[in-house]
Amino acid sequence: MRPNIIKETFKGYQCTSIPDELFRRRTLYFTAPIGPSTAEELIGQLLWLEQAAPGKPITLVINSPGGDVFSGLAVCDVISQISSPVDTVCAGMAASMGALVFLCGRNRTMFPHSRLLIHDPSFSSGDLAGVKPIDLKEDLEKLMAIRTELAQIIADRTGKSLEDILEKTKTDFIMTAQEALEMGAATRIGILSLNNEKEDNEDE
Repeated sequence: MRPNIIKETFKGYQCTSIPDELFRRRTLYFTAPIGPSTAEELIGQLLWLEQAAPGKPITLVINSPGGDVFSGLAVCDVISQISSPVDTVCAGMAASMGALVFLCGRNRTMFPHSRLLIHDPSFSSGDLAGVKPIDLKEDLEKLMAIRTELAQIIADRTGKSLEDILEKTKTDFIMTAQEALEMGAATRIGILSLNNEKEDNEDE
């Protein structure tokens, strides 16, 4: 059960959930694997906040094991296209596509004991039994193209060369907060600080 907050407003006492209160303050938490449904929900939240106050910063806190590449890239595309700057925070671990979403943030904060994990993409499912060589070759070519695409995003965001990133992502490459800062993946180490915004206690 999620705890609720009871606030006194000009309308009397009102009960709200912590996620709802944080959403009102333009802070989102993403703590799930990345897939079509979770990406759709996150994109919807980002677009709603963009429509509500274009250009006003959004904070996205990430603790995700990653997941579907194209769902993650859809989130990255939205972050890069909306006018509201998105500041990302890694709390726990941002792995695989979770790390890519983290890297798309304007300001990228690592909790002191958090971790980033980047690696090459892999086949998500399937059985090689009965697969013809030509089909396997085509699938591998597509996977290699995705590998380069993802590595280029990491290179662009960190300032490292594409060759350097491709070398690092051959195996699971895990970074501490300090290592992420030194690599350019993070811009600061700290904890999330919510602005003390004025309560909306007035009719508009």
